[in-house]
Amino acid sequence: MGTNEKSVIICVISFICGAWAGPGRADVVLVNFDNVSAVETGTLYPGTTFSNQGVSFASCISPSTLPSSSNLTLSGARDEIKVNGNANCISSPNFITATTTVGTNDILMSFAVPIFSIQVTTDDPVESGDLVRLLALEPTENPWEFTVIGIAEGFDDATTSPANLLAIDLGNKSFSFALFQVTTESEGFDDLIFETVPEAGGTWLSIVLMATTAALGSRIRRRAAGVPPDGSDCSQ
Repeated sequence: MGTNEKSVIICVISFICGAWAGPGRADVVLVNFDNVSAVETGTLYPGTTFSNQGVSFASCISPSTLPSSSNLTLSGARDEIKVNGNANCISSPNFITATTTVGTNDILMSFAVPIFSIQVTTDDPVESGDLVRLLALEPTENPWEFTVIGIAEGFDDATTSPANLLAIDLGNKSFSFALFQVTTESEGFDDLIFETVPEAGGTWLSIVLMATTAALGSRIRRRAAGVPPDGSDCSQ
């Protein structure tokens, strides 16, 4: 094997293996609900309206007191949310609330890919402080039952950061569901931010690695056997 061939193989393997071992690309997504039109009192939209940004919503009911087992069961789920176009938003012009139909004051979020972290900003009206929560959830085997694996709490009368932020970061533990939970009247939030789990890039890199090394190996074997690169017979 010539020096050039050795150098090429070492460079190719080092580059591809380095890229293979490196972390994938994590996306930080902002959903501000401003790409649809809404009236001041609120406009109902399907829960999948923002699915092209990686998240779907459902209005639902959850127990306002968290059970000691950390499991909670949701009820009354409706595949819709209310987008409100008024001054209580954070980034103009819109924010969202649950539909509030038959007491569905909470908002379940389901993400298209697992996420590591989530943050929302509570709406901005002048009001007395009521407890609100952001919960990271893991589904159980039972329908509409979830285990709470992360929690952030605050009061909805906060109007400045960081008091009006609810945020959860579970480090390397991912989750695919979250709940914006109110404990009294209907409340809303704006500027949903979440960080997705990086996509693995090893599959296509391994294919490139195998194809490249196979081609180089074939060339080296042919040269060692005295066969020119064009495949012609040297003996003729």
